[in-house]
Amino acid sequence: MNEPRIAQHEALPLSALLAAGLERHIRDGRLPSGRSLMANTIARSLDLSRAPVQTALDTLLQCGLIVEAGRSYKVAPGYPPNSAPQSDDAPEYVPKDIEGRIRSSGALWQRVFVEVEAEIGAAIPFGRFRIIEARMADTFGVSRTVVRGVLARLEERGLVHRDPRGDCTCGPLTEHRIAEIYEARILIEPFALGKVGPSLDPQWISDCLRRLDEIAAAYPNVPPAKLEELENDLHVRAFAAFDNRVLKQTLQSTRLVVISTTQLFQRTVGLPAIDPFLKEHRMVFEQLKAGAYDIAVAALRHHLQRAERTTLRRFQALPKLPSNEVPQYLLKIDDSGS
Repeated sequence: MNEPRIAQHEALPLSALLAAGLERHIRDGRLPSGRSLMANTIARSLDLSRAPVQTALDTLLQCGLIVEAGRSYKVAPGYPPNSAPQSDDAPEYVPKDIEGRIRSSGALWQRVFVEVEAEIGAAIPFGRFRIIEARMADTFGVSRTVVRGVLARLEERGLVHRDPRGDCTCGPLTEHRIAEIYEARILIEPFALGKVGPSLDPQWISDCLRRLDEIAAAYPNVPPAKLEELENDLHVRAFAAFDNRVLKQTLQSTRLVVISTTQLFQRTVGLPAIDPFLKEHRMVFEQLKAGAYDIAVAALRHHLQRAERTTLRRFQALPKLPSNEVPQYLLKIDDSGS
């Protein structure tokens, strides 16, 4: 058997560690009765995804340590504060020893996530695959709990799907699917930018322009992760304040085409000698910086229309994926008879 690629051993599941840490602070009064506990806030403070935090809170809810409070939770009655009350602005959710273990486990989870996302993204243009959780766990030397957390995050990003039986599948990314995704992006992203453009931080916009200059100077010797950072600036972070949750969720599900093409094209087709998208990104941010929001919206729409055409051309030029490049945890599904 091949040696695990990530770790030879693993700590307790993140959700169990977090639940234990929260329980300790509730019982010793560090998180007193009435203290608000929001999954997103806890996740940000500990650099975690939302999934293990929600699982931990569900555990505490079942144990009666916390109660529901609208869309968040509060520490249940009967847990008085200790003699060193915490700040409402920056509470310590778990003891330091458990926080260290959580962050260590979180780093492991993140390394698995990055590799799996890249490998699935590179595979899905070549067909539909079933994801074998046990094989993935063996490949990376982690538990099924970590694997399920990774797959849950990938499901949020639209890269994998879980059917009613609980099986996870991914792909295929076809020309028709690419066209559907870009149709949604062209309709939603310019609209969203028009809504949030006036509220964007000018310093953040300047930072985005600086990152674009740095990548342009190094291009084409740029790793996929750096290119994805640029994509995230314009197509994810710019919409952080967009408050239409239905449209925002739809946008999140379109991320699979960016993830897949960024990883795959650099591996197989290669990057063009000159990438016009860098200039197109710059045009959008320059107009945002100048306060010309209508022009920025038009520039984003033009960029997405051009990106769709270029992506489809590159997709049609893809060579066949060598069988030895398909991870062992992906099993090709023959849909010819369906």
